[in-house]
Amino acid sequence: MNPLAAENVNYLWAQLLFAEWRRLGVAHVVICPGSRSSPLAVAAARDGGLRVTVVLDERCAGFIALGVAKASDSPAVVITTSGTAVANLLPAAVEASVSGTPLLLVTADRPPELRECGANQSIDQRDILGRFARWSFELPAPSVDIDPTFVVSTANEAFCRATAWPPGPVHINAPFREPLAPASGPMPIIGDRLKKWMESGAPWRRELVQSFWEPGNWPQRLEERRILVVAGMGGTDMVRHAMNEDIPCIADVTAMAGGRNEHWTFLSPYTTSTEDVHLPATNSIPAADVILAALADDQLTGLLERLRPEVVVRAGGPISSKRVTEFLTRAPRLIVERHIARQDEKHAATDVGTIRALSFDVDPDYLTLWRRVSSVASLAIHQAISEGDQLTEPWIARNTALRMRPGPLVVGSSMPVRDLDMFWPGDAARATRVLANRGASGIDGTISTAVGVASALQAPTTVLLGDLATLHDLGGLANVRSAGTPLDIITINNDGGAIFHFLPISREPAATPHFERLFGTPHGLSFEHAAAMFGLGYRRATTRDEFASALADDGRTSGSRLIECVTDRSTNVEVHRAIQRAVAHALVKEFA
Repeated sequence: MNPLAAENVNYLWAQLLFAEWRRLGVAHVVICPGSRSSPLAVAAARDGGLRVTVVLDERCAGFIALGVAKASDSPAVVITTSGTAVANLLPAAVEASVSGTPLLLVTADRPPELRECGANQSIDQRDILGRFARWSFELPAPSVDIDPTFVVSTANEAFCRATAWPPGPVHINAPFREPLAPASGPMPIIGDRLKKWMESGAPWRRELVQSFWEPGNWPQRLEERRILVVAGMGGTDMVRHAMNEDIPCIADVTAMAGGRNEHWTFLSPYTTSTEDVHLPATNSIPAADVILAALADDQLTGLLERLRPEVVVRAGGPISSKRVTEFLTRAPRLIVERHIARQDEKHAATDVGTIRALSFDVDPDYLTLWRRVSSVASLAIHQAISEGDQLTEPWIARNTALRMRPGPLVVGSSMPVRDLDMFWPGDAARATRVLANRGASGIDGTISTAVGVASALQAPTTVLLGDLATLHDLGGLANVRSAGTPLDIITINNDGGAIFHFLPISREPAATPHFERLFGTPHGLSFEHAAAMFGLGYRRATTRDEFASALADDGRTSGSRLIECVTDRSTNVEVHRAIQRAVAHALVKEFA
């Protein structure tokens, strides 16, 4: 639709916003119903080049847009009405800000004369996102006395602010006076510049591409030869670079690159068969957290010292493993990539800046040693997880990666992302991408984020999350069908918060009387009726065979479903410790 063919000035301004954003590459708009936002909603719906998703809950809407932006690397737009609706965007805005995800949050508002005078549904929405917004701007109420080129220029600026380094959420507050419906009304004079813009089909202006990174005085080649790359969320490019340069690389599961799915077979002297286990032949080191836990064994002190790097190159955002963080900070030299936020929680960095100006001269024996350690550990993990028949959380994480539908995998914070990072199998090629809200590491909005990922990529999407995260985003189930492609939502129900059992407070006698109520938080709920309420398929798994059957290709339904895996929270810590002991035992046999 021609945005200049609007019925009144309200609709002209709204249509100009979306016309410019579409020219800049915006493809998705998430709309929450409301009256004051009518011009914005109708304008987005009228634009045939935009995919529109209608969501009842503004908090879910924010996370759906977040998922779209994470998957597409392009801003999605959220439209809300005024009042508390705007406040519900804060959780998604926080994650977008910390993870560097571009969002355009457009909130309708009452005009100034209806503020702070008792008018219904009116709050002070200006700067409501505070420091988490890359830019907050309030449009004036549409007026025929204002040149509408201002609107197009502002839309362009908002997009540039959301996508410039560091990317993040931009808040546009848009007051409207009556009429809110597309009734005929006054229109401003359309000048030649706006007509020329309309005819061109091009954005109002284009931002000149400038590299943020400057090589400065960086050396062309690192003198140290025992070099280890550690890549966090979003560090996929550095993982690929490490593959090409034959540098050992610890890649967080959220930085997974294609090289992590290549295989080899390593037979250690004490094994007789790999049992068809594929182990990584590349320099990517899976299960680094478990390896480092095992290396705490006194008999492996010598091996630990041989593996200790002279220099660590730290790329990307957050990493899931605390042990990996501790390990890298003990290197004599720590080079940290300048990122969205400082990635130096131990304050141990010796150099900060670009890593693209560096070249490497790696000791091949150092890479070979890491490969051998990785292969022995991977085989030991496989054997330890495979023992017995209990449905455990490490087994679920590993087998989700092996048996899921081909496509993206969205993983919840807390234990699921840690288990997936620790126990990712070397031959898991089904997950084309692994995405998580690890900027602020909240457990809220995981299902909604996955809906956005599926909507953006139009690929069957798997979600692995805990029961508390599912309860946090139960309303997100209402939007699963809007994704346009199936979702498998795998909920690990251990009746509470399993991660707290790994923390020191779980072992403090003084906290024992209060631990289960305050931290274990048992809820006694199941999700079968929630799945039925929202029209999703449902499978309940209490055994390994039941879980494998639920994910089996030949038993799969064409639609979305919720798979509830019931596990035992009380034994979860010991299951993890047993795997670590098995890896330590295998490494002692091989290297001590």
